[in-house]
Amino acid sequence: MFDIGQDEPDWDAASRDLYAEAEWQKTNPGLGITVTRSALKAEALEAKQDPQKRPSYFRTTLCLWETSLSSFVQMDLWDRCAHIPVPDLTGRLCFGGCDLSKYGDLSAFVLVFPPLPGAPHWYVESQAWIPGDTVIERTREEGAPYRRWAAESKIIPTPGPVIDYGAIADHISVCAEVYQLREVAFDPKFAHDLTGTLMERHGTSFCAEFRQTFVDFSAPIVETERLYRTGLLAHGGDEVLAYCAGNVQVERDAQENPMLRKGRHDRFARIDSFVALVMAVGRAKLGGHGGARMPPPDRITF
Repeated sequence: MFDIGQDEPDWDAASRDLYAEAEWQKTNPGLGITVTRSALKAEALEAKQDPQKRPSYFRTTLCLWETSLSSFVQMDLWDRCAHIPVPDLTGRLCFGGCDLSKYGDLSAFVLVFPPLPGAPHWYVESQAWIPGDTVIERTREEGAPYRRWAAESKIIPTPGPVIDYGAIADHISVCAEVYQLREVAFDPKFAHDLTGTLMERHGTSFCAEFRQTFVDFSAPIVETERLYRTGLLAHGGDEVLAYCAGNVQVERDAQENPMLRKGRHDRFARIDSFVALVMAVGRAKLGGHGGARMPPPDRITF
């Protein structure tokens, strides 16, 4: 992070610290005269800590506009789902979604348990990992309470400066012993070693490819939205999952097919747990659970 008053290089907005005073000075020439530093500092801190405040902060304070993205999760409806009691799910059929960071960011694994006859809710279990050496720095820079989450086991810090994929593989294998875990969806981009380990342990059909494209994501995004809006997504109030849900924005193509994105101007936004949730919902629906099957990806039109 640059010291206040230093000149910054001309770098892309996605790599800038948009909550630093140096950013306010670029778009507020009356800083210290018509608008106080304390007021803008309060706005920046509020936006850093609350994803719902960021669009207004980007527009009014920094003059940055999102032209093709829109917020996705309506958090008041999402929060209502937190109060649905979650039963003992041991032995229940479930599907997993795993969103892996390259090395140093948040990685997430989410299980969804499709409904049973007479029990319409989709139950959710979520776990996330972060490199242990980065917890304090990320808490300070990103405004998210990683340190508290780690202390409360809501997020697992793995030793060192990068994510330990082996810890994720072991967690998934434990889930396969406790539940009837049918398959786990992965984006193949970073998952080669992890999927190789899991297929050796659980068979080649255990890992399902799920690419980060409109084709793979459109129908699962729509289904996930339907589930939380109708109060059927019992996510247990997981804080990390809620944080990621609040950061999610949606980009739509010419046919209004949606794709998950994080805010274009916010390099601190994390959406990994929500991405993993959508992947898990997608695989469950393709398996014919929870109602009519979704069309196969090659039948989604553009």
